[in-house]
Amino acid sequence: MTTKKLYAGDYGFNLNFAIKDGDGAAVDLTDATAVTFKLIRKGGSVVKVSGACTKNEPNTLGTCYYTLQATDLDEVGEFEYQIQITTTSSVTTCEPQETINVLRKL
Repeated sequence: MTTKKLYAGDYGFNLNFAIKDGDGAAVDLTDATAVTFKLIRKGGSVVKVSGACTKNEPNTLGTCYYTLQATDLDEVGEFEYQIQITTTSSVTTCEPQETINVLRKL
């Protein structure tokens, strides 16, 4: 697992995701009614951020992005994220490929 380094207070840019299954193949998002980004402090139990991702075309490539909002990175620390895919018949939570380390600004 890799670590993405971001800075506290930054927002308005996209976090891009390529969602893959256990075999490394792209997850088809065509039937997804919602794709949700969830952020939690590492070792914590409270979801800090839960927001809608935008699917990229073509949906068959399994790529999407979440645009960081003003309060998403308001705490310094190490965080984990998950992407949740909802269809009309299922909810699937994908394992993260990296953690997010929110650093203080100088």
